[in-house]
Amino acid sequence: MSSIFLYRRTSCRLCESFNLESVFKLADSPPAEWFFQPNHSKSSSIKYPLELFFCRDCFHLQLLDVLSPESLFREYFYTSQSSPGLQMHFKNFAKKIVTDLRLNSQDLAVDIGSNDGTLLKEFKSYNIRVAGIEPSLELAAMCESEGIPVSKNFLNKESVDEILKQFGPPRLVTANNVFAHNDDLFTMLLNIKKLLDNNGVFVFEVSSLYEMIKCKVFDWIYHEHLSYHSLISLIPFLKKAGLEIRKVEYILTKGGSIRVYATHRECLEALHDPESIEKQLNLELSYGLNKSETFKKFAAEINNRGEILRNELIKIKKGGRTIVGFGASATTTTLLFHFKLLPFLEFLVDDNPIRWGTVVPGTNLMVKKPTELEKLHNFDVLITAWRFESAIRNQHSKKIKMRGGRFLIPLPEFNIFN
Repeated sequence: MSSIFLYRRTSCRLCESFNLESVFKLADSPPAEWFFQPNHSKSSSIKYPLELFFCRDCFHLQLLDVLSPESLFREYFYTSQSSPGLQMHFKNFAKKIVTDLRLNSQDLAVDIGSNDGTLLKEFKSYNIRVAGIEPSLELAAMCESEGIPVSKNFLNKESVDEILKQFGPPRLVTANNVFAHNDDLFTMLLNIKKLLDNNGVFVFEVSSLYEMIKCKVFDWIYHEHLSYHSLISLIPFLKKAGLEIRKVEYILTKGGSIRVYATHRECLEALHDPESIEKQLNLELSYGLNKSETFKKFAAEINNRGEILRNELIKIKKGGRTIVGFGASATTTTLLFHFKLLPFLEFLVDDNPIRWGTVVPGTNLMVKKPTELEKLHNFDVLITAWRFESAIRNQHSKKIKMRGGRFLIPLPEFNIFN
């Protein structure tokens, strides 16, 4: 196995227990975001194990096979502004946080994994001091072009010391959709605790494990996402690092997420909302997120849906229709490899120009402009970005219908839209 593969853990990422159980073995696949040009050195990447393990002690769901963060995130092209609705989400997020915490021009907001600076630009518009921590050199440059200072690094002792020396401790630390990426989460929390002002608030967003299981969003599982979080396991984990969860909110992004507010344990933060915590915990427990059987059942349901989809595609191909995919995201990689869909597709299209001319990771399947669909007749469009199927159909259905095209929806139930 190549040098990008670091190791397989033998202990739980949160509680260090060895009491682990495999609950869902997915098909081996390449790094999900590696949509490169065909001649790129990483375009023919090796496939790596993708297997979910459940901790019987703290109930955390996780991958144990760890790939090199340097390989995954130094050349990272996903931008916040390219995700449908995320810009408005961050705009509303900033307004709410600034109001709730009464932030002013003396306060500092630091965003971990600041990406292209979309969130920090919103804080900056309120005259809040801002700084980012971002390992992708290209994304860090995008931040700096907006006048946002960035530590071009992962969150570690060096980046924390750099921020503290230059700006002082932040009143707010945010980490949106990056808390699943770190193998050493405990050290990450200790660095956040060191960075955070004594009266500061750490706010992070993670995909909701409850929503992932309930809505069958299995393609959210890929190598960058080492952890799949529930409040059940997060509460004791943050306590171990000296942080206390004060409040939790449900939000719609990323197929359903939770926003968690935490402070130093000795901080008497006014945002404390124990009812919100109890409500989320009861929801997770009622759905069995503390039982390995829940995830084994989930795996069986997903595999069954994959078989149904393949059988439908076989019939469509026998009928002489061309099938193309719509949506070239990280989730597409998992969907295509685990459901064994690659032989059915002629190519993919995507609305994001950054994907045009690239190939699906580990394959020679091209990603093209949506205008390529106008050259086809009597064809079917498999919406691989199925969580956005409504937006895709609304935008493209008229042209596709005129050329005898249909939409195929793979999940949560197979469907055909003429």
